[in-house]
Parts: sequence; C-alpha cells; structure tokens
Amino acid sequence: FISPHYTILYHITSQPLLQYLIFPAQFAYLYSYYPSGSMGELPADLEKIWKAKHFEDTEKVFADVANGAKVESGPSFFQKAEIEDEVKA
Repeated sequence: FISPHYTILYHITSQPLLQYLIFPAQFAYLYSYYPSGSMGELPADLEKIWKAKHFEDTEKVFADVANGAKVESGPSFFQKAEIEDEVKA
C-alpha cells in the first residue's frame, strides 16, 4: 500500500518546477491585465497623440542638424559595460 501523500509528493517533486508553478503563476498575473471589454477609441487616440508628439520632436532635431548643430549621444550599452568592467578590475 502506497500512501496518497507520498504519491502527491512524488509527482510534485518529480515534475519540473517551472512548468507547474512558475509559468502558470506568471501567465495568470499577465492575463489578469488583459482588457476584458472594448477599449473604444482609446488606442487610436493614444496613437495620434504619440505620433504628433514624436513628429514635433523629430522635426526639431532634423532642423537643428540642418542648421549645423551636433547631436551627441552617450556610450552604448556595451561601451558602458566595458567601462564598468575596467573600473571593477
């Protein structure tokens, strides 16, 4: 006779932890934020606002560059990582 508690414990510990615990919890959390009803015109309105804002920003930058302004950016992610590695060494 095998105890039912032993059988349950065996199945829980013998199966992958990610498959039966982590992934279901993750998907339950993510899908809890899925819109349950119609969002109406909200996505289209947000798109219009986003395009208008970024169009203004890009036109300003292009105009500045056309007038001779230099656009400088910081180091890339990989350059930052190299700098951090050098500092740690």
